[in-house]
Amino acid sequence: MRLESLKFAGPEEFKAELARLGVELPEGVSAAELLEYVQSPDFRVEVDDPDWLLLQSFSAEEDVLELLLERDWTLWVTDEDRGYFVTSDRPMVLMWNGPHPVGIQPGFAHRDTHVILPLTRRMLLYGSFDREGALLEADRGLVAVTNHVMVSTSDRFVYSTGELFPELSGGAERVSPGTDYARERMW
Repeated sequence: MRLESLKFAGPEEFKAELARLGVELPEGVSAAELLEYVQSPDFRVEVDDPDWLLLQSFSAEEDVLELLLERDWTLWVTDEDRGYFVTSDRPMVLMWNGPHPVGIQPGFAHRDTHVILPLTRRMLLYGSFDREGALLEADRGLVAVTNHVMVSTSDRFVYSTGELFPELSGGAERVSPGTDYARERMW
């Protein structure tokens, strides 16, 4: 529901959609208040029917896939001299492009986000709504920043094809050993 709510330009558009669906707002609740609540971290839906939840999870996957297809994709490539990309147990990373609401994690429908998805040690897909897709030769600094993001957003495991890889940490590039992953998570 939160994903769906992000597609509305504002409360008036949200109110019109509710009317189209035949949904009446409770007395004393405005469309703006409801929309703000649905988009807040406090919004929760509790359902006791596991079959319904399973069906809903598959329909959300279709929505996420459509949102991924709307992005412009750039293929980043690197070579031996510039290092290689690592990946993790969270191989697709969704991040804010700039300043964002405190406490709100980025969602696939947010237009001010980008997606990082390493394909191989030499290729990575970068998806954005505001940059034209292309082919980019990633320099060592870009590879290092991307590797830091992958390490920082992992749950438990980082996968590397070698024992050492470039990573940017604290504004300085370093070569990270494959066993040095006890770091604070990005979120």
